Amino acid sequence: MKTYFLIHIFYFVFSFTLVNNTILAQEIKNQNVMAKRSSVKLPELKITDSIFIKYVDSLVIKQTAYAEKIRPHIYVMLVRKHEYEDDLYEKHDNDREHEQIEVAMLPFSAIEHSNNLGFFKIDSTLFVVRGQLINNLMHKTGNNEKFQYVKIVVKIDGHEFPYEMMQIEDFPRWIFNYNYNELTLTKTYWIPQN
Repeated sequence: MKTYFLIHIFYFVFSFTLVNNTILAQEIKNQNVMAKRSSVKLPELKITDSIFIKYVDSLVIKQTAYAEKIRPHIYVMLVRKHEYEDDLYEKHDNDREHEQIEVAMLPFSAIEHSNNLGFFKIDSTLFVVRGQLINNLMHKTGNNEKFQYVKIVVKIDGHEFPYEMMQIEDFPRWIFNYNYNELTLTKTYWIPQN
């Protein structure tokens, strides 16, 4: 009985998603779709911790290496202060606060954002940092770089919307804690398969 019920729920969700995507695709097809060239200038950041770079390379870049063949993308790194939620945490009170780093693989057009602080590269892979800089991990070099990209927009009723916002798509994300030069992976959402 339980299996039968779960199968019906799965069928309903699958049908609803399929119908919604079909309707959305038909709506977009009837509208003006345009490709616009755009650019953004970002300050270059230097990462001072080589272990951090190796860790991010192995847990993030190597996991999504196939994506380069699919379409251009960037990694957005959102850094914010975070407090440990575990009441049993045994360290001193001033150790309860740390930086939380969320890394998400997004379409390249996501580079256009008002909260960008800068960028860094691991090999040729682009990371854009938002939120706040971690003083003992990264600093601005004084150099800037201009990034050009193509943004797909859909014009509906005289308004332009980014095409990526109109699609139902999941992007892989990784959540790290960074405290005293130690990076710890705490959560992973949807790692793509080769």
